[in-house]
Amino acid sequence: MKVTRIAAGSYEVHTASGVYGLENCPAEIPRATGLPAGPRWMLTYPGEYTADAEFRTKRGALASIRACEESKR
Repeated sequence: MKVTRIAAGSYEVHTASGVYGLENCPAEIPRATGLPAGPRWMLTYPGEYTADAEFRTKRGALASIRACEESKR
């Protein structure tokens, strides 16, 4: 698994299954959105165009990718 920084808060995670997208999309107005303030890491699976999962930390998102890839072996 290789993580490449594309821009501030935007990463590509290269795996045997394809390239995952990982972007930090913080809730700017938490009261209006109902989402917690702070970082929200949105994960897009290979071949998809919209986020498929949301995590509070980048580490949590990468752990999820690692687990998903290991389950495919």
